[in-house]
Amino acid sequence: MPSQFKSFKSVLDDIQAQRSLTRDVVRQQCEEVWEKFRDNQEILHFETSDRILGPGRLVSIDFDAAKLGIQLLGESDVLELSFDNVNDFGIAKYNNPETMGETLVGAFWEAKVTRRYLERIVANSYARLSPEEIDSFQDIARVAESEVAELCPLDLPEAEIKGHFCDIIGNPFAQKDWGGETCDIFCNVRFRRRAVPAAFILKGKSYANRPLRISDLGKNGDQLVRMFSLPAEVYVVQSNGPIDGAVHSQLRAQVAEKLMTNQPVYYLVMDGVQTARLLRAFHKI
Repeated sequence: MPSQFKSFKSVLDDIQAQRSLTRDVVRQQCEEVWEKFRDNQEILHFETSDRILGPGRLVSIDFDAAKLGIQLLGESDVLELSFDNVNDFGIAKYNNPETMGETLVGAFWEAKVTRRYLERIVANSYARLSPEEIDSFQDIARVAESEVAELCPLDLPEAEIKGHFCDIIGNPFAQKDWGGETCDIFCNVRFRRRAVPAAFILKGKSYANRPLRISDLGKNGDQLVRMFSLPAEVYVVQSNGPIDGAVHSQLRAQVAEKLMTNQPVYYLVMDGVQTARLLRAFHKI
């Protein structure tokens, strides 16, 4: 931790004094920065006088009460912190594992971070998505799990699953399966109001009644590794049945490696229930 604590409030006061700005101007600049953070879904780094809170998102900023609302990644609760307590508040940069932090209205701070810390970030909700977070899949939010319970196990062949996914995404170029393929679908999906490349591994009714395991992913169990060699931003593993925990663990390990190269990376795991929800939402079943 820095030996000299410099709070967010004191930084704002310094900026106001050094630049001969009114409080209203400083406030307007900060609120403009916050709007960009919120609109771009920026991952921020937060630090206080006595601990590193780690990465999260800025939920609110209240200048009248001099408080920040912070939601740490992987947490549901919103922390309310005083301007006096926060001394690091900036965009989390992962391209250099030695430093994090960037300017916020002219202020700069540094914080040390290790590879283990980055891997811990990956292990929570930073990289893992729910189906609703994919713009192309957002209609799934209208279908509850209870509505598709009678459809599971999902008795649909992989070719049919692929056709439905391509139709939902709007991909007219369905790939033919072959033994050495890196994935089943590689195309753009809508994600956070952008078109981003996505790679899909799909498993049909052969796996509807048992968990999908690492050994099922390619002849040598290396299909996840091959999929992550593709230049995608979103990686999706789908199965008509349950998915073994070891698959989740290997996905997180692959994401951690990708993150260390400063590439944006997210992953989505869809078991039979989530697949049925998606197909029902788009009137495929």
